[in-house]
Amino acid sequence: LAVLLHTPTTVVRLCTLCTRPRKAATIRSRILSKASGAALIADAAAAIVVTADTTKTDVWVEDCSIASVNMQLAAEDLGLGSCWVQIRLRKDNDGNEANDKVKSLLGIPEQYSVLSIIALGHKERESQPLDENNLQWNKIHRGRF
Repeated sequence: LAVLLHTPTTVVRLCTLCTRPRKAATIRSRILSKASGAALIADAAAAIVVTADTTKTDVWVEDCSIASVNMQLAAEDLGLGSCWVQIRLRKDNDGNEANDKVKSLLGIPEQYSVLSIIALGHKERESQPLDENNLQWNKIHRGRF
């Protein structure tokens, strides 16, 4: 987590999901009712909620994105796996905002918004890089789109 304290912003805050197994399981199961993409946090060794005070900056999404990716790069450097679970602009199975649900479960103050939850743990398998011959080079434009 120390890598995130080097992020060049004062508005990003982190909230680790509870380390007490029973409480963590309860919180995670409630977050899992997000419509899709959250199932992987159920068995993650750690899950970190990335949030920011939206009253202090208009670039909080960018700041939280930088913090989230920095965390994923640090995890990879340590030999751990990570996955970004999108919360912002997502809904749970009942059509409620995932942001509001996570904030309520974790007691996050009203002026904060949640961008993501970064799940961390040991990798089930090592992914191989894509073969350069199969890259979609047509997505790169030079000079003009």
